[in-house]
Amino acid sequence: MSKKPAALGASIIATKGQASPTVQNQAPQAVKADNKTIDNEHRTAVTVRLDDERYKKLKMFGLDKKLSNQDIFVAALDAYLE
Repeated sequence: MSKKPAALGASIIATKGQASPTVQNQAPQAVKADNKTIDNEHRTAVTVRLDDERYKKLKMFGLDKKLSNQDIFVAALDAYLE
């Protein structure tokens, strides 16, 4: 069963010089971890290589607690450095 693509009508095609973006650029969002607000402009990316077993445990923990890898690592690093 093949579906036909929607037809492009004249009402949805922009005329040269009249096109406008559908999404405006937004200012960077702040990240909040353990009541500390971190501005996205003042962050540095860090890469961590994990073996398969640790990666699977990290993903499962994140899914169970509804946390991102970023949240988990920031909380663990804060706890370790204290």
